[in-house]
Amino acid sequence: MVPDLIVGDGRLRLRDAPDAAYDLIVVDAFSSDAVPVHLLTREALLLYDRKLRAGGAMLFNVSNRYIDLAPMLGATARPLGLVAYDRDDDTEDLSIGLFPSQWVLVGRPGALTTPTAQWTAVDVHPGDRDWTDDYSNVLAVVRPVRLARDLLHAAWRRVLSTTGGTEAAGVPVTRPQ
Repeated sequence: MVPDLIVGDGRLRLRDAPDAAYDLIVVDAFSSDAVPVHLLTREALLLYDRKLRAGGAMLFNVSNRYIDLAPMLGATARPLGLVAYDRDDDTEDLSIGLFPSQWVLVGRPGALTTPTAQWTAVDVHPGDRDWTDDYSNVLAVVRPVRLARDLLHAAWRRVLSTTGGTEAAGVPVTRPQ
């Protein structure tokens, strides 16, 4: 059986598709500088989940040099009762246009377990917030911004561990939000 390939805006095309009709929904639209945020929101994941058969999964190609979408997808999936795994595929053959890629697999926990050893649970930082049709923060997923945030949090944890979480250099210590 040859799979159906439907090309177009994922949300618009899926909206009219029958529920529970797909085993796998592949979302591949993130390699350019422009991020189609509406394909990554809580509402989009709910739509994709509704269109999947029992045991189905969503597969996102989140390859992007500047933006790290995996943690945000994990943060968006978690409150919906979904699990997310990511994987870097370092396969490269420039002669045929094959470049390294990053993938996120999202699905129901009972149906989706760690697929293989190359897949790991998406690491969601406590500050990662889920995206909705009304809220997204592309700046928060820019790789240098995430790196700076992670370094600051690590330094803050060291301050808390050395001061017992009470005071640093005579200044009361409070946890960053």
